[in-house]
Amino acid sequence: GDNPRIVREHDTDEHEGSPVLVLEYLPDKSLRTAIQALGGRGMPWQRCADVLRDVASGLEALHAKRFVHRDVKPSNVLFTSNGRAKLGDLGVAQTDLTRMRTDGLLIEHPGTPGYASPEHANGGAYLTPAADVYALGVMGYEMLTGHLPQPVTIGRADRAMDAEAPAWLKELIRQMLAWDYRERPQSGGAVAEEIRRGLQSEREREAKMVVRTKDLRAQIEEALKLGRLVEADTLVDELLKFVPDDPSTQTLERRVNRAFVEEKRRIAAEETKRNSDAEATRIAREQAEWRRAEEEAKRIADEAARVKAAEVTVRQQSAEKAAREREARNLREKEGAAAAAELKRKTE
Repeated sequence: GDNPRIVREHDTDEHEGSPVLVLEYLPDKSLRTAIQALGGRGMPWQRCADVLRDVASGLEALHAKRFVHRDVKPSNVLFTSNGRAKLGDLGVAQTDLTRMRTDGLLIEHPGTPGYASPEHANGGAYLTPAADVYALGVMGYEMLTGHLPQPVTIGRADRAMDAEAPAWLKELIRQMLAWDYRERPQSGGAVAEEIRRGLQSEREREAKMVVRTKDLRAQIEEALKLGRLVEADTLVDELLKFVPDDPSTQTLERRVNRAFVEEKRRIAAEETKRNSDAEATRIAREQAEWRRAEEEAKRIADEAARVKAAEVTVRQQSAEKAAREREARNLREKEGAAAAAELKRKTE
């Protein structure tokens, strides 16, 4: 057909008695080659989702026509020059005509071990599109992890749960690998729709993240400008959750770290200055106290000397007074004696 996600059939021919299909030429390698080139490592989930979406879109067209591919596997997924996936090899597809030919007969369904659905083993059953969905789930698991799911993990997709991929994609792959076909998405269209919805949610989340990271950077710059370093550090931690490997984010982180170092140095310098000022103040206070003590001691000594000098003066004055009084007494005694002698002389 002309579906862009299915390898086109251009013509039919015959070569040496055998029928030949002339198919669209796709120069790029198959998904099998791409998986092998990874050496057991998983591919990025975005690429896995793109390939699953493309193949699911091709299956959507087949399932709408009541076809079941029956051999979905990496070697049947080819890439165009722009990297889009196309589903090829429809030679074993189940159609209504196939059903008429095999109805009631126990024949083995075509398919590839590891990718064939559990119901492939029931040759008498008419496969539903959910069989192709199972094979698509195996491919998704293999693309994410680099390994096929082991029989014990089918239906759980444990290893895929460890892959770095959105929860919706891992959950979709787990549903596609359900052992019971009724628990899987029922057609390629249902898978394609889930992937489209998931990718749209990722685009919306990415858009919100771009806005949020822009706001965070502006808030960090403002916090740095105002010296609110704890706030800036908290905002950087949030920004790193969104874009941990972004060089501009790492530059912001280094700026915040440097600001913290400078702030610590400033605080240490201020603390040193405060301690120095406090020590100088203490020394000045002690010196002032010593001067006051010296002045007080001198005042007391001067006062004691003044008192002592006053006492000496008083004693001197007292001694002089006593001497004068003795002289006056002696003089009076002399005068009395002289008067007595004169009186005696006159009376004789």
